[in-house]
Amino acid sequence: MRIGYISSSIIPSTTANSIQVMKMCQAFAELGNEVILIAPKLFKKIKIEFKDVWHHYGVTSRFEIKLISKQKFLGTYFFTLCAIIYTCMCKCDIIYTRSVLVAYCTTLFRKTVILELHSLPMGRAEPHLFRMLLKSHFLKRIIVITHSLLKLLTNQYALALENDKIKVLPDGVDIKQFMNAPEQKTARRYLKLNTSIGESVVCYTGHLYEGRGIDLILELAKRLPQMTFLIVGGNTGDITKWRLIQVQEKINNVIFFGFVPNAMIPLYLSASDILIMPYQEKISISGGISDVYRWMSPMKMFEYMASGKLIIASDIPVLREILNETNAILCPPKDIDFWQRSLEVAARDSQLREKLGKKAREDAQKYSWLNRARLCLM
Repeated sequence: MRIGYISSSIIPSTTANSIQVMKMCQAFAELGNEVILIAPKLFKKIKIEFKDVWHHYGVTSRFEIKLISKQKFLGTYFFTLCAIIYTCMCKCDIIYTRSVLVAYCTTLFRKTVILELHSLPMGRAEPHLFRMLLKSHFLKRIIVITHSLLKLLTNQYALALENDKIKVLPDGVDIKQFMNAPEQKTARRYLKLNTSIGESVVCYTGHLYEGRGIDLILELAKRLPQMTFLIVGGNTGDITKWRLIQVQEKINNVIFFGFVPNAMIPLYLSASDILIMPYQEKISISGGISDVYRWMSPMKMFEYMASGKLIIASDIPVLREILNETNAILCPPKDIDFWQRSLEVAARDSQLREKLGKKAREDAQKYSWLNRARLCLM
């Protein structure tokens, strides 16, 4: 089957949504499909060489990538039209997208489409387009990332939703990337971590926006000077902001590594003992403040699970769709004392770390990108 994936994400870039798009395209290709990814052309300000895009995303299965420029005045509409026309020229059997606008316009061309939703339809136009899309015979399926998001959609669009067209499929993980991860000692030597014997290493990966719990991590590091905290990810501005606070508070046991390619993430997780995910109830994303905590499905969660390391995460309902007391330690988001006690217990109890980490790795197997792509098309 020939699949045309029309992405709104810039390829290549440092955003999590661009990683998700590339991983899904890889999975579709590994299933034996011919995949064509159509994405907006790279902005000049992003300094990633297109020739390195495969390494940048840790993608091993190649597929065609077509980049289309956005025009100054028509912008998204021009890109959408050109992208759909290109899939028609390539005679794609099905269009896959995360854009409500692209999905609706695809049906106007009488092309079969699968829409993947990571949030409620937003703005003035999207809710209206979504309602019209639901009535189209060319809509094959809607993929939503959490049961929480499905519930919100059902409440808002109850009269239009058809259960046989909707699947709940959380984000996934590239299991292969973690199968050959280096041992902890090797990873620490590579990263030049000068840790003493028995010293626990705690790691966070991802962006450093407000609501991701970076302030909580810095406070924990201040309280637990015997531990080393690794913060992997973030843009230059956010890193500068948090480093300034680190200096002002005289916190010496936090290392900011900045952005690293997705293919390198297993190395940092392997070097760690504990992986931390302190989401708060108001989370900033690239577009601004959002209540995404109500329906999110963080890719880092599945990467953490696949690493086989102990996870300590915020106890919020949407994360409990995947995490529980058998595969993680869950803490009230704002209770710094609870987080501190949890880290201290985890640092002392190697058997607990092994038990919960092993169960998390077992659970991660069913969330591979390959399995997710297969279920999307079934």
